[in-house]
Amino acid sequence: MSVSYYWRLSDDMPKPDKVLIVERVIETLGLQAIRDSLVGTVERRGISGGQRKRVNVGLEMVMEPSLLILDEPTTGLDSASSTLLLKALRREAAEGVNICMVLHQP
Repeated sequence: MSVSYYWRLSDDMPKPDKVLIVERVIETLGLQAIRDSLVGTVERRGISGGQRKRVNVGLEMVMEPSLLILDEPTTGLDSASSTLLLKALRREAAEGVNICMVLHQP
């Protein structure tokens, strides 16, 4: 999973900066336990659905966007995972990221 995050960052960016960004996103989304896990494929299960959803949000967060648009980011997550994700998004918003999302459930 960590490798996917590194690939999203510019080749021109120094490695220490990449490491710092990736580590921050992994910690923010509570993905430390699966940092070296394979996400999985259709044939082979890897991480859980909730973890996969957080990994996907993290793939966008490593790009440090000024605007993050999310469509139902908590759908399919249990309450603990939803809370963790929403707290992470709140921290991103506090750091100046504009976040626009649609939620159909709490």
